Amino acid sequence: ELGDLESEVKNIENKLLKINTILSSIKLCDLPIVEHLENRQIILENLEEMKELVGMMEHCKETLGMTPEAICTVEVFTKIQRVSTELTHLQEVTTQQSTMLQ
Repeated sequence: ELGDLESEVKNIENKLLKINTILSSIKLCDLPIVEHLENRQIILENLEEMKELVGMMEHCKETLGMTPEAICTVEVFTKIQRVSTELTHLQEVTTQQSTMLQ
């Protein structure tokens, strides 16, 4: 089960890297603003899906029956927390960009 979690976290990390690249390399000249707004909406939807998946991972962590001390020593759970923080940050950035584009 931990192997599945690690694989899924890696997948999310890769998606977050791509989203971060897209958000940080905004070139308003290359696309109409409407298209940028649509892209931001798609990004927000993807981030929300990933956030739900991370929530399920957090629930899975709780069902393993490990002590909090033991959980802190398992790297995948540290990564899940980091990914959760990154998701929240990217949601904020995407929302801010959408607001500015509007």
